[in-house]
Amino acid sequence: MSTSYKGHTWGKIDLSEKTLRLCTMDETPKTIFGFEFESINNAIVNKSDIVIESGAQIQDDEDCLCEVRFHVDLPKE
Repeated sequence: MSTSYKGHTWGKIDLSEKTLRLCTMDETPKTIFGFEFESINNAIVNKSDIVIESGAQIQDDEDCLCEVRFHVDLPKE
């Protein structure tokens, strides 16, 4: 059985050499979630969205993150 969850979170993207993390926007940022670049199978830029697809390796009955969408505010002209 497969379940899908959809959520909307505001945060700040933090990039390092090997990982992408979404962090809170507090004075002391906390990681909401993160994943390694090696796990990215596909990335698409569509207007003001960035879609990142990850390889799903489901073991037992665990949840996995398969797709993340980031909305990017475009600069106003």
